[in-house]
Amino acid sequence: MLVNDRGLPHIDLGADYLYHPINIILVPLLKISWYIEVPEMLGIVEGFYGEPWSFSDRVSFLEFMARIGLDTYIYAPKDDQYHRRMWREKYPDNTLKMFRDLVDRSVSLGVNFIYGISPGLDIDYGSSKDLDALVDKLSVFVNIGLDRLALLFDDIEPKVRGGFNTLAEAQAHVANHVLEELGIERLILCPTHYWGFKQDYLAEIASLLDRRIDIMWTGTHVVSPSFDLRDIYRFIEITGRKPFIWDNYPVNDFFRVRGYLRLHLRGYVGRDRSMMENVSGYVFNPMNEAELSKIPIYLATHILRGGASRDLEELFNILGTIEVAEEMVVFIDLNAASPMMPDSDLVIDSLNHRSIAGSMKRLRERLAGRKILKEMNPYIEASITIAGAIARGEKLSAPPIVDGYRVQLGGLYSPPISDKAMMTVFGHSKRSFPEWLETNQKSS
Repeated sequence: MLVNDRGLPHIDLGADYLYHPINIILVPLLKISWYIEVPEMLGIVEGFYGEPWSFSDRVSFLEFMARIGLDTYIYAPKDDQYHRRMWREKYPDNTLKMFRDLVDRSVSLGVNFIYGISPGLDIDYGSSKDLDALVDKLSVFVNIGLDRLALLFDDIEPKVRGGFNTLAEAQAHVANHVLEELGIERLILCPTHYWGFKQDYLAEIASLLDRRIDIMWTGTHVVSPSFDLRDIYRFIEITGRKPFIWDNYPVNDFFRVRGYLRLHLRGYVGRDRSMMENVSGYVFNPMNEAELSKIPIYLATHILRGGASRDLEELFNILGTIEVAEEMVVFIDLNAASPMMPDSDLVIDSLNHRSIAGSMKRLRERLAGRKILKEMNPYIEASITIAGAIARGEKLSAPPIVDGYRVQLGGLYSPPISDKAMMTVFGHSKRSFPEWLETNQKSS
């Protein structure tokens, strides 16, 4: 383990965690210490499926963002009913009060809080009644001080409603109307075809949108294995605009909604830093676990800014886990994999299982009563279960179950979707299976 001059853990990101080609072969790169230019809007989009974060989670994350230099928080949790399914309905007064407090806190921290709304499931693009309802809903947020908003048409059936010739024409009409009626500074649009190169749609919607409207894009795939300048230039060639990157990292909802738990604490690769000068914004989509999301976003932000290595002392101080720094490094390594790098976990085996179990038990004891432990606990318990099976000379027939979820870590990375679906979502179908799992489970 690398340590700094205080004896605290140090993660070196210089060789393995910079740019990788799409096949994720490790290519050592020159370590650099300078910082590159980043876009005006760099932050997160709370855009995952599953239970939204609490307002206290959001305040804590805003404070974290301000501390590490992130300036944009887009509110767009899919399962906030007032954001998506009940988009026409106004929030209850007590919820609006929490939004006001959140906006006030973001202003004091120098972070742009951007409210997003997702009316695409059933909006009639040509209905004056629906357009009025949309503007009325958003005007509440303008009145509490927001001058930037987001309009999302992702994950919907591409159905044209309202008498328009094309979906692009319909959605551009709504976006332009919102911008004009509310008089806001900037609008961020997530199109229906938000990944890949749907050329006819992207070219048309870009040609119709006001120049103050940014177009979100997740890259070549939903969870893109890489972003390189060729991809960015192709998007710019099609649209005549710089993309606003929605990076689906370290989001993990595609596990949770299917009954599995899986963290993505490292494995941030395939992002060519030179692209940052050619995008209008860049936001990470975090995990369902708010506190633990700070770990990968802290590390990834440093990489995007041009750093070559990162001392974890600051991160552990932010998390309040400095007294268990060595154990935290073990926890991070057990949960290091991501869709871009599925085989990067520390694998639990016959040589390290006792040490790992000891580290996990110390985390459980010393972090007792803290919120972060609640998020860590399923993974701690699963690690101890796996280590116990190895100690008995046994293999597990399936991933451990904790709190009703199958937990993947310690060398197991297998999204609960078909290989065909993986090719669509991730651009590959690579999985990783450890020796502690029975062979028949690896092939299933």
